[in-house]
Amino acid sequence: MYLFRVFLLFSMYFLVRLLYRFEVVWVGERPESKNFKDTKLICILNHTSLFEFLLIGGIPKTVILHGAKKAVIPVADITMNRALVGSFIRMILPNPMSISRKRDHTWQAYLDSLSGDRMAMIFPEGRMRRASGFDKEGQDMSVRGGIADILSGVREGHMLLVHSGGLHHIQKPGVDKWPRFFKPIRVRLEWINISKYKKEIGFESEGYKGRLIQDMQKRHELNCPESDYTYPGFEDPFY
Repeated sequence: MYLFRVFLLFSMYFLVRLLYRFEVVWVGERPESKNFKDTKLICILNHTSLFEFLLIGGIPKTVILHGAKKAVIPVADITMNRALVGSFIRMILPNPMSISRKRDHTWQAYLDSLSGDRMAMIFPEGRMRRASGFDKEGQDMSVRGGIADILSGVREGHMLLVHSGGLHHIQKPGVDKWPRFFKPIRVRLEWINISKYKKEIGFESEGYKGRLIQDMQKRHELNCPESDYTYPGFEDPFY
């Protein structure tokens, strides 16, 4: 099953790279090599579409290979219950876990599953940004505290922040059923040493969750690229 999943993921990777134009740029400290096997957490910021899987074309191949076996990914129960989407998710993801939108037993079960060399992948905002700039309830978008829960159990390794430019120009949730092809996709990647980062924000002291959320929000606002733009060419490292 693992080899079949790897085949599917890399087939998707090359198909997406064929159908879309990617601008991939590293921000902050750039990795020293192509080895991303110590990736413990992937955070995709600016969740705007059910077609976010297209971002696989902007993620280093080593991360994809590692994630095909080790990734544990929480998926909203409303999404997992969709016949077509749910089946697709179960086919390409090694360990998808259905969760509610509340901090209940489903979220705790997800945290309990993150042991050993497992790799977490989350959308820190916990919901999708609509074309209005708000979530479907009309509330402001912001990073939530789930990322702090995950980092509490991680002592070493790296975190990969994937700053997406957004996919509303490709597919708008609730409006478009199918994506538009041959559009540009902008991605900014940020590679962060977890132990060093936790020390910098004072993870062991009171109020760490608020500081973490504030820092993630700041990084998002600073590094998130615009999605609506004239394609200027791209940098394509480590591919």
